[in-house]
Amino acid sequence: MENNYTSLTQNQKLLWIGQELNPESPMYNMVMTYEINDVISVPHFTQAFERLVNENDVLRSVFELKDGEPIQRYNKTLDYEVLFEDLSNKNNPQEAYSNWEKERVTRLFDIKKCVFDCVLIKLSEQRYIWYINQHHLITDGWSTTIMFSKMSDLYAKVLQNNIEIIDVSSYKEFVNHLEEAKANEKHNQVLNHWVEKQNKFPSIPALYHKKDEILDTASERLHLSLGKQRTEKIHQLANKKGIRGWSLDLTLYNIFLTTLFAYVYRVTDQEQLVIGSPTHNRTKKSFHNVLGYFVETFPLSTEVDENETFASLFQKIQLESNSFLKNAKAGTSTPELNRGFNVFFNYINTSNSNFNGAKVKTSWVHSGYTDPRHHIRFHVHDFDNTGEIQLYFDLNSKVFYAEKKKEVPQHFIKLLDAFIEDVSNEIDTVSLITESEISKINTWNDTYVDYPKNETLLSKFEVQVSKTPNQIALVFEEASLTYKLLDEKSNQVAHFLLQKGIKNNDIVAISMNRSLEMMVCIYGIVKAGAAYLPLATDLPSERLEFILKDANSKILFYNHSNIEDSILESFQCYNVSDVKDELDSLNTSKNQIEISSKDLAYVIYTSGSTGEPKGVKCHHEGICNRLNWMNNDYQITSEDVFIQKTPITFDVSLWELFWPLQEGAKLIIETPDGHKNPEKLIDTINKHKVTNIHFVPSMLNVFTQTDSVENCASLKRIFCSGEALSVPIVEKTYEKLNLEIHNLYGPTEASVDVTSWYCEESDIKNGIPIGKPVANTQLYILDKNLNPLPIGLRGELYIAGIQVASGYLNREELTKERFVDNVFSEHPNAVMYKTGDLARYRKDGVIEYHGRTDNQVKIRGLRVELGEIEKTIEILESISQAIVVVDEKSNLVAYYTGDKITDSEIIKKLELKLPDYMVPQFYMHLDYFELLSSGKIDRKKLPEYNINDKVETLITKTEPRNEIEEIVHEAWKEVLEIDKIGVNENFIRIGGNSLNAISITSRLKHALELDVSIVDVFNYPTIEAYSQNIEKVITELLNE
Repeated sequence: MENNYTSLTQNQKLLWIGQELNPESPMYNMVMTYEINDVISVPHFTQAFERLVNENDVLRSVFELKDGEPIQRYNKTLDYEVLFEDLSNKNNPQEAYSNWEKERVTRLFDIKKCVFDCVLIKLSEQRYIWYINQHHLITDGWSTTIMFSKMSDLYAKVLQNNIEIIDVSSYKEFVNHLEEAKANEKHNQVLNHWVEKQNKFPSIPALYHKKDEILDTASERLHLSLGKQRTEKIHQLANKKGIRGWSLDLTLYNIFLTTLFAYVYRVTDQEQLVIGSPTHNRTKKSFHNVLGYFVETFPLSTEVDENETFASLFQKIQLESNSFLKNAKAGTSTPELNRGFNVFFNYINTSNSNFNGAKVKTSWVHSGYTDPRHHIRFHVHDFDNTGEIQLYFDLNSKVFYAEKKKEVPQHFIKLLDAFIEDVSNEIDTVSLITESEISKINTWNDTYVDYPKNETLLSKFEVQVSKTPNQIALVFEEASLTYKLLDEKSNQVAHFLLQKGIKNNDIVAISMNRSLEMMVCIYGIVKAGAAYLPLATDLPSERLEFILKDANSKILFYNHSNIEDSILESFQCYNVSDVKDELDSLNTSKNQIEISSKDLAYVIYTSGSTGEPKGVKCHHEGICNRLNWMNNDYQITSEDVFIQKTPITFDVSLWELFWPLQEGAKLIIETPDGHKNPEKLIDTINKHKVTNIHFVPSMLNVFTQTDSVENCASLKRIFCSGEALSVPIVEKTYEKLNLEIHNLYGPTEASVDVTSWYCEESDIKNGIPIGKPVANTQLYILDKNLNPLPIGLRGELYIAGIQVASGYLNREELTKERFVDNVFSEHPNAVMYKTGDLARYRKDGVIEYHGRTDNQVKIRGLRVELGEIEKTIEILESISQAIVVVDEKSNLVAYYTGDKITDSEIIKKLELKLPDYMVPQFYMHLDYFELLSSGKIDRKKLPEYNINDKVETLITKTEPRNEIEEIVHEAWKEVLEIDKIGVNENFIRIGGNSLNAISITSRLKHALELDVSIVDVFNYPTIEAYSQNIEKVITELLNE
């Protein structure tokens, strides 16, 4: 006896599972409506539909479980009803129908009983709508066209009382055919083809950089008609040489698919992409007119290259679609293939004729729900053969907010029009932004605030001196200075400099450990009309000499013994202790130098990609705006206490040095290296009741893990900048402390900070953005042609406004490259700073940071140009080429070709030229670098550096041999996250850094109950040496 059921096809099973997972969603309702301009006989229409059901087994089928598996059962008869709705007597029949349809399309099917809903609606005597809703399990786009044609023919036959059976078709036969095809060797070959393709799938793209997530089925359809003129242009394009294919439909398919790939590339920045597309599967002639769910979806993939044109991408798509058509065989699509994409493309090349001679208007009605895996379902059709191509965009409501949905078709059309206009147009050069988006961005950039004009860095300080002369301004250890004394002593420094011939805009260098004298000298330099140039006290001599010469520094103040005699003899250098008596003898009153807000206030040198550091010229006007904004947004009083702990070579130190003393607050100067010791910081905070403090996020992470941090009750605000701030760090801080955390962002080239964001505890789950622009600052997110990008897309961040620096010292070409004409300003000399940072706007105008466009990185808050390190390595004899990368633990790893050299030899030479933080920890010799087709080094092909493997091959591991070595080993292992560490392995060489040293010291203080120092980790850089020092300390304590 023949079975009256079949197992579900693979694609039917996907739909069935999807419906089971979303039982309350009408996501698979396939609703078609046909507006017929003619008188329709309801009895004859009903009879025609009954014959349609009787002659097509798929319409009589239902779905149920058999032995735990879903099956499709084909009934001989079916209990259903063709409904008739007469709305012609309503005041507004069309409105009545629209309301009726809106409710009807969301009706759920009981697939065990019936999987279609057929209604005839009368709007007037000669205007009817045939509403037919089918569950996707029994139909597809091609099938709806077949159904319309069959129904039209049957209605005509019924009117003529013709009872001849036109066509009995069987979907069941198709399902059986599929099962038979699986035994074919060709079937297995095709399956293998798709498995191989699937193995090369890239990650699913994040549209408008909205992260992929578990989504619900809510969706909205946006309809766009291309109109006759644009449709004609597309047909003209389809007939051009190099575009024309085997058939018009195939060419149009490829044109729209090319545009869709270009669109997805532009809104994701992802070069390797996969898009799903269905094939109708009616390859056998006997199935051409069979109703049912035949389609299977297969992936098409391509890679969009840099400088890709529409023509070159189209050629790739032609080849890919040919392969697609060759291998898209019935029964070979799999669930795995269908999980590889979130964009779906459906080109429907069928059209409906008239209904029994009457004109028809076809509508494919969206239920408001769709497959949650597909963030975009893009459909192209001309159902009624009007000569106007119709586009449907089904957009997932969790991925696209309401306004973004409206922009999607506009962005797509801009690419389509560019393709039509000139196939040689580069995809990256097409501007996608809409007028409404431009208007929003202009509103977000309206940051004008009327601050006092002609201010200088010390204007407000001098006013404060007159207000509170005897109030304590500075505290360093047990010493302090009042506002009046700081003013007078800095005046003396200014007079000293003027006597030495210093003039406005001269540059005076300062290389000093934190102290009261450091502050006095910085203020004195500014009062003399000069710009101060901060230099690290541990700079390699070669680098120090280069900077002093490059800056044409007139004078260098210092207070340490790290500077070599050759430099002291070559430049005008003054140890502040040596000139103390001379300074004390000078006039304490203010000099008469006129300082303009346009004058230089300070110069900070940062790492340079050319192999040499570069000096950023910053004027008073910019930093004054920055400080005015900060005090406006975070108002402070004389009751506030700040801590100056940031190295003065780091631009964040600017607001620590100047802001508190503009407003009458107290500034605590932390001891040298005190900023590296969280216990010392906690003591300082509690001793002086510090209210405001700055942390680089990585240091904040260490700080919050330190015992007794929760006792820092005086803290009201923490400011973070220098590197990306993560949600876990913020959450951990809020667990320990009751305060505010503010995330700031800005490059040295724009007066420290240009954005801010308050990390409200309730608003951080989606990440920590960099925020909105500060006062009198404009931010633009642009493509490589300086076109503004649509909201949500990633591009390079450009900064404009009063805070932008004057450029780089002695680097005219680099200044022109990075400080570009402000194309958005009416002022002819206005410039924007090209940051090299990737960013995107959120829908509320808040900006997110998304990394770099180049090889610049931040290592624990310090800006590092990897190119500078690479060029310095390549200078070394026997090394041909070098590439430096940053691993997941923020270690610098250098790969090089040429002769193999020991790591220690490379390090020794680099330490003469680079600061410690720029010397890579690890080195790997390669015979050659893998190259991209462009000839550039393929960084993705660099072998992974494994610290454990490297150390294993370099050294014989000696395990801990006593209790102290065991304790120290355990601390190193936990902090460095290395499974095995030999007691004679060097801390730096296995990836240790200052933050690790802080964490290790904190652990060992508790484990050993000793007051060990952070510097011990560097002074005794192996477990063996460190343990021996511990033993020595314990012995000395016992002998006391």
